[in-house]
Amino acid sequence: MRINKCMRCMADITTDKCPHCGFDPAAYTPPANALPLGSIVNARYLLGAAEAKPFTMRYAAFDLSLERTVQVVEYLPADWVTGRENGTVQVRSDGSIPGDFQAGVQSFRTNAHRYSSLTDVAGIVHVRDLFLENGTCCCVLDAVPGKPLKEQISSGKPMKWQTAAPLFAGAARALQRLHKARVLHGNIHPGSLILTDTGLILRPDMEYIITAGSTCTVCASVRRKGYSPPEAFDQAGSLTEASDVYMLAASLVYALTGQPPIQGQKLPVNQQAAAVLQAAMEPDQKKRTASMEAFSQQLASTAKAAPSRKPVWIGLAAAAAAVVLGVGGFFLVQNTRYNQAADALAAGAYGDAQERFEALGGYRDAEEQAVFASEQKHLEAGQKAFDEGRFADAVAFLRDAGDSQDARSLLGESYMALGREQLEDKTYDLARDSFARAADLGTAEAEVYSTYADGMQSLTHKDYRDAVQKLTEGFAAAEDEQSLFEANEGLVTQLLGQEQFEEARTAAESYVSFCQQKKLASDRAQVLVDGAILCEAESLYDQGFLGLAQEQFLQASEGAVYQDIDRDARLEKLEKHKKLLNLEGNWKLATGKSTLTKNGWIYSYDVDESHSLTLTLHYILNDDDTITAQGNLDWYSCANLSTADRETLFFRQTVTLYQLSMKDVEGVRGYVSVNMVGNQLKIGFASTDGTNVQYAYERTE
Repeated sequence: MRINKCMRCMADITTDKCPHCGFDPAAYTPPANALPLGSIVNARYLLGAAEAKPFTMRYAAFDLSLERTVQVVEYLPADWVTGRENGTVQVRSDGSIPGDFQAGVQSFRTNAHRYSSLTDVAGIVHVRDLFLENGTCCCVLDAVPGKPLKEQISSGKPMKWQTAAPLFAGAARALQRLHKARVLHGNIHPGSLILTDTGLILRPDMEYIITAGSTCTVCASVRRKGYSPPEAFDQAGSLTEASDVYMLAASLVYALTGQPPIQGQKLPVNQQAAAVLQAAMEPDQKKRTASMEAFSQQLASTAKAAPSRKPVWIGLAAAAAAVVLGVGGFFLVQNTRYNQAADALAAGAYGDAQERFEALGGYRDAEEQAVFASEQKHLEAGQKAFDEGRFADAVAFLRDAGDSQDARSLLGESYMALGREQLEDKTYDLARDSFARAADLGTAEAEVYSTYADGMQSLTHKDYRDAVQKLTEGFAAAEDEQSLFEANEGLVTQLLGQEQFEEARTAAESYVSFCQQKKLASDRAQVLVDGAILCEAESLYDQGFLGLAQEQFLQASEGAVYQDIDRDARLEKLEKHKKLLNLEGNWKLATGKSTLTKNGWIYSYDVDESHSLTLTLHYILNDDDTITAQGNLDWYSCANLSTADRETLFFRQTVTLYQLSMKDVEGVRGYVSVNMVGNQLKIGFASTDGTNVQYAYERTE
């Protein structure tokens, strides 16, 4: 089957060589261990030309479902992978490489998952899919039209400051959102910045991104001379947001000069812009511009500044000159004060900026700027409290941080973190309120956590029915199997105590189905089902319904025991009493003979064949483990004996199985004996006046 797609640009073509990008499959040499052209992964993505990176293989690709061009990135560290077998990667196992391949897969997967939640952030390449295949992990990125900044500038077209500053300010804002998610890019350089018609787009390198504050363990292949900050070369160094600031600023220098930055380099910028770059590339991490937010504001504020008439050298003197320039040049007092406030705001000194703007009163937009500075102050304080794990404080600060997307997002995360703390403290009502507030802010999974907290509250109050419902709905939040079992056990036990056996069994079976659906171990859930069955069977047994009890016991799992109810032991006893079970039912007369001695004469006659018997028994288990059967004997005869209805039948384990005390049969007192002889039920009546009746019955079909 011919695929009418260019394997590089994925344009529709009718020739082998692409008329759009010039790609020729015949001249293509795939990198080692790359999947062949035209491979399909995840039953959805058509793979084209591959490009090998130190840790990944990047493929041009086409989404067959959505019919759009994408890029598939496969985790494939060159030092680890030795080849493929039917597409599955073969991993080195001789112990010659430090680390663990599967740990790398998991790290790659975690990083891709972090990026996948940022689809609302402009300025970064978005992760659209993530899957495991061929023994490794792949993520799917948007295909961005444009070329890497490195290719654009290397063609001899460096940028002017007025062009570059706004572009990089936009990239800084995108990275600011990334940092809010506690993720560092970790590998910013001119090759990872794509220049498009709408601005700079950052391409993520899943194998390099880390959580802010992590110890630097980045391998030598990612330490890019001129772009990586000094701490990246120190194994004990700690990477922070300032590390990304350094790399973005270094890439900006490349955009201006076409060369990686070096100390003392001449830049075609004015003193103020040079000071911004100097601060962003300060070797001492603690003295460097600390955040992307501050860097983006500084870039934006200098974008309209006039270009330098002569190159400015990067050095400490440039920073000092910029300070002089930043606070001078204005003659009116109010204007000077306003600009001092604006400088404080741009430098991230939000408390100082707020005070200065408030002191200006109604001058220009000082009041609005004061509100903005106050919100930024609370946002910064909230972020600090969040980073330090003081989530209650973070919530308190962020409530006053305004209604910006950043503030709302961080407030939602703070409520979620606070709610989790409250769950651990077992203050479920407080946790439920925190999660509900996070849900109002649009935080993902907050509603599920709120339902879970509600269920835990109900479990604490022993409202088992509500606890089961809420914990089942909220299980995805905490996956708390123990609490869910306790709630179901409490509900089933409660229903059994109320002798609602059918409802108890239904509840237990629903729990088993849930466990199977979630692929959880269902052994404990099955115990509850068996418990409902055994309790109902034991109740039937105690009431004397031995046949029904036996059927019920057989439905429980083999060997099931619940609340000292031993299924197998009870079935063994029921087997001993099986003959009793066979007596109940309808019997028809087989033979009948009646003799009567009266006034010295003996009368003998046959009994009418219409004679029938219905025997219904009720069993009682005695303390000595014998059974007493009480029941109804409906006996119909055409002889001179009247009907004896609903007489009490007592069972003794003797030769005479059943003995019925007759009160009155036409004024005659006597006894009835009931015996099983072969397949026949023998009924005999002996009266005190000499009347004797013998009947034999056969069971009615």
